[in-house]
Amino acid sequence: MLLPRDTKADAAGRALVKRIQDSDRPALVCDDPDLRAAIAADGVHLTDPARVKDLRRKLGDGLILGAECPAERHACMVAAEDGADYIAIRVTLANRGDVLDLLAWWQEMMTVPVVALLDEAMDRAQVSASADFISPPA
Repeated sequence: MLLPRDTKADAAGRALVKRIQDSDRPALVCDDPDLRAAIAADGVHLTDPARVKDLRRKLGDGLILGAECPAERHACMVAAEDGADYIAIRVTLANRGDVLDLLAWWQEMMTVPVVALLDEAMDRAQVSASADFISPPA
């Protein structure tokens, strides 16, 4: 579960992480490895896939590292090769057709899980056919 961007490195932040972990889900922070360490989260979700290789070296293999990528095969493959444990692709009504094609191709060709980040209310059946996980709109 991706923690809210306003999560702080304090007792409340650590308590939120514990609640998520107690429900058998990983707690991930967005873009901030220092916050991850301070609140003992399970990993980091990067919105800039170019940071994956460097952060993977710093985090090691024991923590989750995800990368939000543009809907492009090459960008997704590079993030996976650089050490992302999952890639995430934002799905909108405008790009849904292209993303569905990418998701189907990814499932056939790759082993790294893919998360579909839904921006809008849409039919999840098509997306869930090819995505390993779906993150509904906030």
